[in-house]
Amino acid sequence: MAKKAVSKDEILNAIRLVASESGKPPSRSAFIGHTGISEYHVLKHFPSWNNAVEAAGLEPDTTNVPIKDDDLLADWARLVRELRQIPTRVQYRHYGNFCTGVFEHHFGPWSCLPDRFRSFAGDRDEWKDVLTLLPLKKSDTTDIGAISEKKAGVKSVSPLSPLARNHSRLDDRPI
Repeated sequence: MAKKAVSKDEILNAIRLVASESGKPPSRSAFIGHTGISEYHVLKHFPSWNNAVEAAGLEPDTTNVPIKDDDLLADWARLVRELRQIPTRVQYRHYGNFCTGVFEHHFGPWSCLPDRFRSFAGDRDEWKDVLTLLPLKKSDTTDIGAISEKKAGVKSVSPLSPLARNHSRLDDRPI
C-alpha cells in the first residue's frame, strides 16, 4: 500500500502543533513518534530537520551541532589574551565557552594547543599579541640549542649514549 504524500504545509503545521503541546521545538524522534510523519517526508521538502523547524518559525535545538576548530581556537586565544598566560584546564573550564574535552577531542593533549593555535593564527595581525604570550615550540628550542652548540664547537651528545653517563660503569654489580 502506498502511503499518502505529506505536503510542506502539513509538515510545518504538525511541527507547530507538537511544539505547542510540548512547550518547546520538537526533536526529530519526538515529531515522528507524535505525528507518524516519517523523516523521509520531511526531508523531501527540507534539506535538514533544523531547516524544517526554522521554516515553522521555531528555534531549533543546536546543542549537538559540531563546533568548528576555528571557533575553539579563537575562544582559547581570547582567554590567553585576558589572562596574559596559557590557561590551565581548570581556568578554561571556569572562563571558557566550551568543554575542555572538546579541545582534546579536536586537537589532542592540552599541551598541543599552543602549536595548533600557531598554525591557526599564521601571520594574521589580530593574533600577534596572543602569539607573543606563547612559549617557543619545542622544535624551535632544540634548533636554537643545536645551532649555538655547533657555533661553539660543542659535540652534541644523546642522553642514551655512553658519553652522557655521569658515572663509570660498575661491571661487578647487577643491573
